[in-house]
Amino acid sequence: YVKVAASATAGNEDIRIVNTNGTDAGAIELTATAGGITAKVADEKDLTLGNAGGDAYVKVAASATAGNEDIRIVNTNGTDAAAIAVTSTAGGVTISAASSGQTDGSGGAVDFNGSEIEDFKASIYTDANAHTLTASENGKIIIFTSGSDVALTVPTGLAIGFNCLIVQTGSGAITLTQSSTNIYNRNSHTKTAGQYAVMSLFSYDTNKFISSGDGSS
Repeated sequence: YVKVAASATAGNEDIRIVNTNGTDAGAIELTATAGGITAKVADEKDLTLGNAGGDAYVKVAASATAGNEDIRIVNTNGTDAAAIAVTSTAGGVTISAASSGQTDGSGGAVDFNGSEIEDFKASIYTDANAHTLTASENGKIIIFTSGSDVALTVPTGLAIGFNCLIVQTGSGAITLTQSSTNIYNRNSHTKTAGQYAVMSLFSYDTNKFISSGDGSS
C-alpha cells in the first residue's frame, strides 16, 4: 500500500497520481484482480467500484446527511456527439427512477428536460396466434401475421400509461378482448379493419383502456 500520515499542517497530506508523459491506453491504471476499488471521503460517503456476481458497479453509500448521496455525470468541455456515452456491448441499458404507479411499476418518470431523442427505434413483437398482453410489451409494436382472426386479450394489472401499437399484416383481424377490463373506442370499433390496419391501445386509468386507429366493429 501507499500511505501518507497526517501532516502537522492540516491539508498538506494530499496524495496525487499524475501522468505527464504516458500516452498509451493504460498510462494510469488501477486494477483489482479480486475485490473492488474504494474511494472514501471522510466519513460522509463511499464511492465504490466493484463487482458482484459478474456485474461491475459504481456505488455511492448512504451519506450521513440524507439526500447527499447523489451521483452526477457532468461534461463541462466536450462538444462532440458522444461527449458522454453510456454503452453496453452486450445486453441492455436500464434507466429507472423511484417507483411510480404512472409507469410500469418498476420506476418513476425519467426527465429528458425537453431534449430530443435521436436514433430511437421501437421494439417489435410478432405473433401468428391469439395473444394476451403482458407488462413487458409496454411501448412495443405488436405485429399479427395470422391468416385467420385472432384475439388479443387485454388483462388486468397493466399499469396506467401502458401503450402499444397493434398491426395486422395477415388476412386475419385482431379482436381486442376484455378480461375484467374495459376497452373504449369512440367509434365502437373492436378489431382491426383489415390487412395492414394499425390500431393503438393505451391505459388511462386502472384496468381502463382506449383504442383508436384503423378499426371496425
